[in-house]
Amino acid sequence: MARDPVRACLPAHDANLACAQDVPILRYSIAKLGVAKMLTFILWLLLLVFCWPLALLALILYPLIWLILLPFRLLGMAVGGVLAFFWAIVMLPARVLRGRPESSVR
Repeated sequence: MARDPVRACLPAHDANLACAQDVPILRYSIAKLGVAKMLTFILWLLLLVFCWPLALLALILYPLIWLILLPFRLLGMAVGGVLAFFWAIVMLPARVLRGRPESSVR
């Protein structure tokens, strides 16, 4: 029996998650995130060279703005969860009427 490479790197209690190196889409998104962070840092360095007071102000204000916007991010997650719950309730009759897939019927 062949080992599943995704499940091989997971703890036993967390079998739904995947390792980034085993899933190409996750590997690509992590690499893309790394490039975005590098470009952001390079742009900040350019701002530091050309206008250092503005760069230092941005460095100081960024965490404060992040803290101010944090409740809105949490509210957005809560609203998304409620909307997903209502969508699941609306789609429940269709899922029940659809029945089991043919492959799972014994």
